[in-house]
Amino acid sequence: MDLYDRIAGLCRRDGIRISALAKETGLRTSIFTELKMGRTKSMSVATLGRIADYFGVTLDYLAGTDAKPASELRAKRDRLCRCAMELDEQALDAVLQTAELLCARK
Repeated sequence: MDLYDRIAGLCRRDGIRISALAKETGLRTSIFTELKMGRTKSMSVATLGRIADYFGVTLDYLAGTDAKPASELRAKRDRLCRCAMELDEQALDAVLQTAELLCARK
């Protein structure tokens, strides 16, 4: 599996498009196009770091030296936080109330 395949797989896992990843990380979509087309094989460590941070995975995973991404629990928490950033105050209050009820069940 090459770098593009790993990134595309993470996008599929999180239900986002490459264009959304580019926008969220402040990267140009052309970087991913060049990677997909095979015109480039790698990215800078800084760029990989932004992508790894976004998905909650290690640089080793993106580089292909670690076969497993970060835990699914961490990835789900990260996705929840990213979604919460886009909610209006009323929706955020509803999510917070639900989360507090779930935490109280423990």
